[in-house]
Parts: sequence; structure tokens; C-alpha cells
Amino acid sequence: MRPRQLTALPAAVLALALSGCSSTEHVGVDVGSVTLEKGQTLSIDIGAVNASIGDSWYVVESGDRAVVAEPRREYDSDCRGGEVGCGGKLSYEVKAVGVGETELVFRYCYRSGLDACDPGPGRGPATPQTIKVTVTS
Repeated sequence: MRPRQLTALPAAVLALALSGCSSTEHVGVDVGSVTLEKGQTLSIDIGAVNASIGDSWYVVESGDRAVVAEPRREYDSDCRGGEVGCGGKLSYEVKAVGVGETELVFRYCYRSGLDACDPGPGRGPATPQTIKVTVTS
């Protein structure tokens, strides 16, 4: 699978929100795993984004399509009229479509690509951030 590039300011951690029929639950990516019911949506908050500073997030693995739908990119720009250097907030939504287990993997790289990833000193997580997703019926 070909990685997708995300640009982001180095957030403390990715935050997750589960939005189902009746409630929303917020957890940090450091929990390592999350359980969804089929039909629920997982919202992955990448955080503040500004492509002009050289921080990049990559989606290394977007999960098994039999378990989760292709992540849908959500971007809310701070730019309101063509300014340059503006940031914004980036998130992804992933819908649980079938029972099973899969992983979503994100990688932070500072002014480098995934093939020669450098997390930069104190800028972002030095290792890939893996979210194990279990979908139940």
C-alpha cells in the first residue's frame, strides 16, 4: 500500500473519538487499541497542521477494507482569504464496516519523507503510532 502524506504540527499524541449511535468517547492513541461496533465511526484527530514548517504525518497503513472503510480526510483551514503559511486542524474519519481486527498506522517525520524519516529532536513521536481496531457486530 502506498503511504499518504499528512502535514501537521507535532501534536502531543493523536486523539481518538468514537462516535456511535448514542455516545462519543475520547481516548488517546497511547491506549493502543479501540473497539467499535459495526457502523460506528472512529475520528482520528491529527491536530494542528501547517505544511509550511516541514512537519509531516503519513498514513502508513489504512486498515483492512473488509473491516474499516477508507479513511476520509477532514481539514478545517485557519486561512479565510488566500493567506500563505496558514495552518488548520486535520482529522480522519474511519467507519467500521465489518466484524474483525485491523490496524491503522501513522508516522511523524520532520522535513523528510517516509523513506528517510527523521522525527526531529523533541518534535513528534519517534516511532510509528499504531491503533489496533476491533469491530464487533
